[in-house]
Amino acid sequence: MACWQRPLLTLYSLLNLLHQLSSSLTALVNWIVDDTGSGNAVLYFPNSHSIWKGSNSKDCWLFPDVTRTHGGTYTAATYRRGERPITLQLRFEGTAIYVFFILVNRGSAGTIMDTICNITLDNNPPKRYVHNPNPSANQFLYNQLIYEHSNLGNSSHTLNITSHGSDSSYINFDYFIVR
Repeated sequence: MACWQRPLLTLYSLLNLLHQLSSSLTALVNWIVDDTGSGNAVLYFPNSHSIWKGSNSKDCWLFPDVTRTHGGTYTAATYRRGERPITLQLRFEGTAIYVFFILVNRGSAGTIMDTICNITLDNNPPKRYVHNPNPSANQFLYNQLIYEHSNLGNSSHTLNITSHGSDSSYINFDYFIVR
């Protein structure tokens, strides 16, 4: 005599499981935004091609290998003490952000290679990031995580990366990831 058993998962349990799974998968999705951005995701101030140079510019002292960058591009600028501040602004919606730069260890004499900047998320106090060149290391360091912040409210955020003041600085932005 065959015995009929109740299904292990009721329809309600199955729908609940699917909802939890879809919520978990949504939370794990990352979006990569290249330095060229899309829409107004990446903004450069001052908005001038004489300050912010793309990877195809020949008017530079440093030439990272574009085959080692995300999307084959990067955007760089040099801040010199006493000039107007330079700012890279990232706008995003999500619960986490990870920012990646190309850092420099070696270059021609007189070339600014330090990366020094203040990073401000929304209206929080700035965090200072400093990379001093290491002449005995590789000339360029690719995919370098310079800032991360997780556990954000799932809403619109603005991240400003600014170089100003008494420290000259080389900024080379490659991409950021949003979760």
